[in-house]
Amino acid sequence: MLWPGRSLAWSPQAWRWPLLAIIAILFLLDVRPGQPWDGDGELFILNALNILQGQGYAATGYVVNPSNAIHPASYPPGLPLILAPVIGAFGLDYAAIKTVLAACYLLTIALVAEVSAARLGEGWALGAVAILGMNPFAWQFKDVVFSEFPFMLFAYSGLFAFERLDAATLDGPSARPAPWLWAAASGLALGAAYEVRAIGVVLFAAVGLICLLRFSRLRFYGLLVLLLAAAESALISRMFPADLGTYVSYFEHASGDLVGTIARRVIVNCRAYASAAAELLRGGGGHWTPVQVLLVAAVLACSALGVAQALRRRPTVFEAFLLIYVGTLLLYPISLEPARYALPVLPLVVVYFLLGVQGWARPRLGLAVKAAAVAAAVVLLYMPQFPERSLAYAASVDDPEAMELFREIRDRVPADALVLGSKPTVIALYAQRRATNPPAHPTEEAFWHFVRHSGAAWMVEAKLPIYDEEVAELMPRLRDRLEQVFENRLFVLYRIPEEGRGQGGTMPH
Repeated sequence: MLWPGRSLAWSPQAWRWPLLAIIAILFLLDVRPGQPWDGDGELFILNALNILQGQGYAATGYVVNPSNAIHPASYPPGLPLILAPVIGAFGLDYAAIKTVLAACYLLTIALVAEVSAARLGEGWALGAVAILGMNPFAWQFKDVVFSEFPFMLFAYSGLFAFERLDAATLDGPSARPAPWLWAAASGLALGAAYEVRAIGVVLFAAVGLICLLRFSRLRFYGLLVLLLAAAESALISRMFPADLGTYVSYFEHASGDLVGTIARRVIVNCRAYASAAAELLRGGGGHWTPVQVLLVAAVLACSALGVAQALRRRPTVFEAFLLIYVGTLLLYPISLEPARYALPVLPLVVVYFLLGVQGWARPRLGLAVKAAAVAAAVVLLYMPQFPERSLAYAASVDDPEAMELFREIRDRVPADALVLGSKPTVIALYAQRRATNPPAHPTEEAFWHFVRHSGAAWMVEAKLPIYDEEVAELMPRLRDRLEQVFENRLFVLYRIPEEGRGQGGTMPH
């Protein structure tokens, strides 16, 4: 029996925002303090501190080892500019920092929900919110300070605004808001995305491609978008110059056979990113069941079908971004963290997966059957990972043992000395000393040659469970020539004797 004036019609749109709010509360409450021994986050923080303190943006104390450049000398300033007010208000509080980054991901989901609703309808948009909001990989990723979540927010904001611009130019002068407002919003967001991650340059290419396809309508607005993005990027880069040369240097190791090198690179990267896509969709590594393997393959196949359907209907900037971004990943010579690099396109993979399911076997299967199939697939993929959805740190950079090490370095190591360690940005931030990392898997002779060349006078060894990958195999032979001055459960601090350093030159400050 119906109540007077009431309807029992179920409205997916009415549930979309409450669902997102519930996910947001759980997501943010699960943010944990601390930071694993990674080093990327510490360089972002060092750059942010320089912004706060009005010092040279790249003057961090981290010294790049050109033979093993694990980080650039300074990162693009987008994320440090976000972190600076957070650190200014809360100090070096990892929980506060990661809460802001997690909020960026939640806002990205809200944007993707709008995109999904326009393409799929409200019911499927609700599914996109649930799939992205409960993704176990994202729940783990929020507990490390990385730049992907802010990049995703700015990238999807810029793409969303550009798609609205594309639609507004069809409506002509009657469009509200006016097309130039969407153009301004898109340009500023895309410029910000590039300043967070340099791979954001592919966003400019995606916009340029769609402008060429719709040249008569978008030529002036598209030019405005690209000019605003470029002007914003140029201004920020001039104020806070990043070290983009390190990223470009990865291309310098190609052999003379350029075609063969590219072909081998694409084959290697295809394998890496196929595995990364599976990790993103499943939410982690570990043991795989045959059912999960089949489900991941089915999701990727449906996503490819959805992209094909979207391109047949009317190519948009979202398809252009997805294809150009993936193509760039396959050509780039570095793929050490493929799941992390592929994360920015996860929302689109989900959207096109739902689009492919929606269009598949339309005459034979109803909406309820398709929705049930999607829900079952997601549950079977996600549930084995959720008992351990939060990242378990082997050790945090602010553990008592780490803080004890940093105090010893500040007390014992001269202010102008260079410290050798696998995570030099952590040492530079907390111990306030210049630091660099050793070569990758050197011979004993190569290690001592690097010491003489760099002028490193001190060395930090990290014990298990922190893994010193670069020199782990050498350490049993190196210890006889190093002078141990401090040790605790996780770390050893050595002085490198003068005879080990020789009379070589020094690396730049």
